[in-house]
Amino acid sequence: MSSSADLPFVAAPPGSVDSVTRSAEAAARHWGLAPPALLRMGMNGIFTAGDGVLLRVTRPTAPAEQAIALGHLLRRAGIRVPTYLHDEPFVVGEHSVFAVAAIKDAGPVDWPAVGAMVARLHSLDAASVAAVFPVPFCGDFPWWDFTTLLDDVGGDLDAASRSAIE
Repeated sequence: MSSSADLPFVAAPPGSVDSVTRSAEAAARHWGLAPPALLRMGMNGIFTAGDGVLLRVTRPTAPAEQAIALGHLLRRAGIRVPTYLHDEPFVVGEHSVFAVAAIKDAGPVDWPAVGAMVARLHSLDAASVAAVFPVPFCGDFPWWDFTTLLDDVGGDLDAASRSAIE
């Protein structure tokens, strides 16, 4: 297996719905939150846990505290990121659970503000980010392995689409 420095923070789904739910339930009890309700499963399990609280259950490839440190660094840089409700994740087995504040209604997307945040993100010193959250080259992420992805879709792409991807 690759080292964590070669992988994105989350490189695989967190596991079965049952195991992810048990981890969310344990975290909710630990933090005195309402029983969690599953919202969706993907690369993370996302649960509500009372009014205004979301639980993110993940199987990270690196120390989970790095995600919280990155969130604080980005927020200080003026980039809107989820607000962590605890400075430590709840770790149970291979799962790390984060409690974050749910956003009720953010309103319409303010694209100029999004562009300004992207510009701020790209202006950050890469070494200062890597100090708290080592970031692998994005082309190494499994979902950006275009050679394999192109092989998977085979002849289903028209020539113009395949050429654009290549």
